[in-house]
Amino acid sequence: MTESVQPPLEALMVHAGQAMRSGRPRDAVRLIEEAEAGLGAGADAALRAVLRRNLGIALAAAGEREAGIARLREALAADPEPELAHLNLARLLLAQGERLEAARQGFRALTRAQAKGRWRDAGSTPPGLRPLVLAAMDLVDAERRQLLDALLRPFEEAHGRPALARIRAWLEAYLGHAPPAPSDPARKARFLFLPGLAEDRIHPRSRFPWIEALEARTDAIRAEALAACVEDARESFLHFGEGEDPGDYLGGAEPRWEARFFYRDGRRFGSVHAACPATSAAIEALPLVRIADHAPEICFSLLGPDTHIKPHHGVTNTRLVVHLPLVVPRDCALHVAGLTHAWREGEVLVFDDTWLHEAWNRSDRVRIILLMDTWHPDLEPPEREALAALVEGIGRFNRA
Repeated sequence: MTESVQPPLEALMVHAGQAMRSGRPRDAVRLIEEAEAGLGAGADAALRAVLRRNLGIALAAAGEREAGIARLREALAADPEPELAHLNLARLLLAQGERLEAARQGFRALTRAQAKGRWRDAGSTPPGLRPLVLAAMDLVDAERRQLLDALLRPFEEAHGRPALARIRAWLEAYLGHAPPAPSDPARKARFLFLPGLAEDRIHPRSRFPWIEALEARTDAIRAEALAACVEDARESFLHFGEGEDPGDYLGGAEPRWEARFFYRDGRRFGSVHAACPATSAAIEALPLVRIADHAPEICFSLLGPDTHIKPHHGVTNTRLVVHLPLVVPRDCALHVAGLTHAWREGEVLVFDDTWLHEAWNRSDRVRIILLMDTWHPDLEPPEREALAALVEGIGRFNRA
């Protein structure tokens, strides 16, 4: 009796590809399933994801759209080319009438591919994918415009279009893929630059009526910072993604930038508030920027000895950065586009971090500040509310 021998994985996949190209998706499904069945327990997760992705595409082509969607979703976690799964998911979801979710998947496909230098033009897009890529671009543009316009319109109806004119102008530019940018080369907003706001590098204290009340609590806040910021309670202020080099952000022999967060990306850390009641009461009394998944961003910021935060730009000029210095050793300073400011304990500083800025601690002790953000004072309340709604909407759209 002769034992059946399973063809090698590579051969199965070649035959599956040929079956798809010749219009036999059912045969492709059988071949891919056979390849999956032959994988050992220790098979590479990325390889399994590729097979799941290809199986999803074949199932959809064979008329099993729901099964195809399920296989594509399974593939996304470990797929080395998830943009292909996102792109095909967009196509299948659109066929089912799920336009917004299809657009979100298309957006993820395009951003992932373009980050790798692909799908940017005809030369970087394989001919077979061009119709899908162009369809995804059109869908993303249409659905994003509809979503964000629907978020802004109620504010215009409630307060009048003139009150939201510069927010509308920014949104139209953003949707047209040409958002406004600062004219000064020393400025850059990594996400949102709104023209028409005062451009001070360091803002006048007189524009923030709550500063004196915050400064009056310096001693109590400092005492809580010293008690709360013990070594094992700190975390890194920066999070580094794959391929990012900490040396691009921090300099020094053994650079350390650490924090104890009250809020991070809008998330409230109740245990830190409970451990620091005076600080918590002080910050909750302020006009905080509240944007789901984005703000407030408030922490005790600890800059280690011999640490240099290298020159960089912030995210937006619609909010400003606030420092309440608590522990300031010698030779510690902030430099903002030609202005050098030496922190003074108990004296609040408000600056616009879209200006190129850097900071250093050249002493042998840790520098501690209470760091937070606040709305730009030129923004009227309806503008703040509309911006918060739009930023939240953009965030939801971008998270497929």
